[in-house]
Amino acid sequence: MYVPLPVLIAVGLVVLGMAMMLLRRGNARRDLMTPPAALPGTRPRWTPPPASPGTLSGETEAEVWDLLRADQVISAIKLVRETTGLGLKEARDLVDDMRRHEPPPR
Repeated sequence: MYVPLPVLIAVGLVVLGMAMMLLRRGNARRDLMTPPAALPGTRPRWTPPPASPGTLSGETEAEVWDLLRADQVISAIKLVRETTGLGLKEARDLVDDMRRHEPPPR
């Protein structure tokens, strides 16, 4: 009986694929939504802890006022978001509240 070579290759790949699936099935199923654990010997990426919502340090507040004086509202909102960990709406509201009040004298 003659079987063409491409058919033999296809059957071999199917058998190999099924064997791989059976071997892999023994592993515990992992949750695809959670981030992967850090590899041994590596350190997780550090992010600074956010300040309590709505509070700015004196230095950050001075930087925000400088940006507002220069009419750079978007940069001020970005700075507030980076330093406080607030969301976009909360940071924008905080910057808008600062704009409504008179800035402190330099």
